Amino acid sequence: MIATLSGIVLASLLGSAHCAGMCGAIATMSLEPARGAGAGSRRAGGGQRARAAVAYHAGRLVSYALLGALAGVVGTLVDMGGDLAGVRRVAGVLASLAMVGCGLGVLLVHAGCAVRWPRLPGVLGGLASRAHRVAWGLPMVWRAGAIGLLTALLPCGWLYVFVTAAAGTGSPVGGAALMAAFWLGTVPALAAVGLGARSVLARVRLRSGVVSAAAMIVLGGVLLWAGAAAPAGAGPACPLCDTPAPSEPSAHAIGSRGRTP
Repeated sequence: MIATLSGIVLASLLGSAHCAGMCGAIATMSLEPARGAGAGSRRAGGGQRARAAVAYHAGRLVSYALLGALAGVVGTLVDMGGDLAGVRRVAGVLASLAMVGCGLGVLLVHAGCAVRWPRLPGVLGGLASRAHRVAWGLPMVWRAGAIGLLTALLPCGWLYVFVTAAAGTGSPVGGAALMAAFWLGTVPALAAVGLGARSVLARVRLRSGVVSAAAMIVLGGVLLWAGAAAPAGAGPACPLCDTPAPSEPSAHAIGSRGRTP
């Protein structure tokens, strides 16, 4: 699982210029004093801005981890249904195929092909807009934390590709860990936006699409291969490690324990 999480961090980092374009304005807004504040309050000190930045990214981490845990629960239910049908690791296979398909779609877009993407529910954007208006009236640090928590409501396809991968873990803990790895890869770009590097990241974004798509295809393929190569019944005892779950002792082994040598 460590290798998987490292791959998620790398893929997220390579595509984080997209996050800067999508959430850059929101991240910058969260670090600005409220519109109704006086001139003295509007000149926020470096310490206050630093606390607001920490609160914003901490809020994002919490919302992503909760979203990943929820996706992991869904993946668990899908895997249970697959087990009843005699098919192993359905959630992982579907998530891997979704990542590969999304990466191929991005490459086709860069090649000039028209790709029809599935639409995310518009209600997410409406809820996020209303909640952001409420958050804007809060003090800076509280506002930054609230806006960070609300990032899970943004209708961002890049985010939900990794949420799908979190469902593929088939575990709430594994899903939360995967989304925490995704969050880690997005921090540098969004932190750079807060420091005024938005124009630089806009130029990087134009060149990062192909690289991030390729990383997504490779990662999805690796996850698909790893799931197919795993032996039957070798489910992990811990979602964050590769230690196999202890198997039930056979009847022969139980009987042999009662014998004296």
